[in-house]
Amino acid sequence: MSDRIAVFDQGRIEQVGTPTEIYDHPTTPFVAGFVGTSNLVPAVTARALMGRDEMCTIRPEHLRFVDASRPVVDGEMSAEVRVDSVQFLGAFVRVRTETADGVALAVDVPTGSRGLALTPGDTCTLAWRPEQVRVVAASVANDWEGDK
Repeated sequence: MSDRIAVFDQGRIEQVGTPTEIYDHPTTPFVAGFVGTSNLVPAVTARALMGRDEMCTIRPEHLRFVDASRPVVDGEMSAEVRVDSVQFLGAFVRVRTETADGVALAVDVPTGSRGLALTPGDTCTLAWRPEQVRVVAASVANDWEGDK
């Protein structure tokens, strides 16, 4: 294992950092999808959904389904979605959803929670904290020269 990683795409450096930095703070769509699963929200719909004017990403484990026991709280963002699919993956269930604007959002919920009760076609509300949303650049310049 390494304490510093360089992520390359077609011979170009996309991002350099610690494993945690790369996972939690991807700088490009490629890096967001290369290290784990990530939801990409295009700039055209990011303003209404994420409160940002640029392309954004949020990890599936940072989204949650809203229910009576855990309603949307002050400071959280939310969106109405339709369930497309529910996939059991062992320790968690991946629920694929879509907003009215056509933005696909995957949600990872621990096995045994509400995600198992959902079926395709259901409508529900997702919530997340704004600080879990990351802005990603559409492209990146290959100007990394090591530690400066």
